[in-house]
Amino acid sequence: MMAVTDSCHGIDAETNPHLFEPFYTTKEQGKGTGMGLASAYGIIKQSGGFIEVASELGLGSTFTLYFPSVGEAEPAPVTGPEQTIPQDSSEATPVRQE
Repeated sequence: MMAVTDSCHGIDAETNPHLFEPFYTTKEQGKGTGMGLASAYGIIKQSGGFIEVASELGLGSTFTLYFPSVGEAEPAPVTGPEQTIPQDSSEATPVRQE
């Protein structure tokens, strides 16, 4: 889950049902196409997730994106800083400390 919140003017009740429609925009002609939210909605929906919107005029909006679980993450290997240990006077091989 990831939530994105702004403190702008919020979304009115008339606009809210149209948020994820392709080409829907509240911008003036030539100032935008409204594809951003529709694209995000499509990508998340195709991945098995969904989006919730909470907005109040004068208080801003929160978009909460829910993503499907993909299982346990494998822990990253623990490694130390790289060190150069000379093999002889003419050669060095990088070695990781553990």
